[in-house]
Amino acid sequence: MSMTSPDLSNLIERCRKATGPDRDIDCAIEAWLHHNGGSPYADYNVVPTITGSMDVVTALIEKKLPGWEMAFGTCGQNNCPWACLTEPREPFREFASDAPTMEIAALEAFLLALQSQDTDHDQ
Repeated sequence: MSMTSPDLSNLIERCRKATGPDRDIDCAIEAWLHHNGGSPYADYNVVPTITGSMDVVTALIEKKLPGWEMAFGTCGQNNCPWACLTEPREPFREFASDAPTMEIAALEAFLLALQSQDTDHDQ
């Protein structure tokens, strides 16, 4: 079972509103990873801190989107974190995000890329 576009849209919107690590988002992502239909884990202690660890987010991207290019950085006067993922095959689409933290920016770009794949399979 894969997460449907509406589920991904909800997670993307939650990431856009996040200002830092968010255990509820971590649990929703973990539930998707384990095909639980979006039901979050009851035990926060079991779920990795996805929204608060670039190592975890990067490993997640590498696992679910093998071969995709990842770029991260900051820009502007306030050093706003940004992330961009580029698919490894033509048309080499890019999925980018900026957010209050690098982890949230990378996670949102990841979810946007997954959403595009879900949409591609629906066509």
